[in-house]
Amino acid sequence: MPEPQSPPSLPDRQTPATVLCVDDDPAMLELVGQTLDAADGLTRETFTDPEAVLDELQEADCVVSDHEMPSTTGLELLAEVRSRNQRLPFLLLTGHDDPALISQVLDYTATEYLSKSKFATTTTLLLRRVRTLLAAHRNKAFAGRALAALDAVQYGVAIVTPDGTIAYADRSFEFWFGFDDGDLAGRSWRELFKANELDRFERSRGDTIEDGWRWSGECLVSGPDGATFTVDTTVSELADGSRVFVVSTDDSTFSAD
Repeated sequence: MPEPQSPPSLPDRQTPATVLCVDDDPAMLELVGQTLDAADGLTRETFTDPEAVLDELQEADCVVSDHEMPSTTGLELLAEVRSRNQRLPFLLLTGHDDPALISQVLDYTATEYLSKSKFATTTTLLLRRVRTLLAAHRNKAFAGRALAALDAVQYGVAIVTPDGTIAYADRSFEFWFGFDDGDLAGRSWRELFKANELDRFERSRGDTIEDGWRWSGECLVSGPDGATFTVDTTVSELADGSRVFVVSTDDSTFSAD
């Protein structure tokens, strides 16, 4: 069996998120800081020197930066942050809407922008954007940990889209079916089952799954080398029509086709 990978770190929802704020304008910096201070679950540190922010990234959950600063631009700071941390949420504050700048900002992951041109609503939008970035970051971290947990269990797990395409298969699932890491994604789940099993599956499982129930039983499946073997299979259908396959097997059931 393949060894499970180490799960990514998951931010603690009980610990206040640390937001690093940088702006060469002390008045604007104070306004941003006060806005964040008024929100539950957030702490902030303020800087007028962009270089100083880079030394604090390891303990940060988000960066809020002005764009036009004397020593650098917010976009240049963003590029430097991304060279050190690809997923740290970053919010760029701009003095006006510049389509070219916005396009460059949104080319980066976990990044948003906010124009200061409509100042009356900026503080409200600022908090909303920060919270949205933090929530997305935490959800992705949780999803990464959940997928890592699937790799750690002694079962094979695959997630199939409503059209029958395998969107995700853990390493145990791929191992048992004889595929290399990542090779099952994009294939139809039907490729894994023998023709007579597909017919039996549709007859005996279809109505049960359509009703939202879980089906469990033994299935004859085949790997890419033509070998066939029996697996204990559980199939569940989710509300959006996607399916989750969970399989387990005993090595003694392997046979040549």
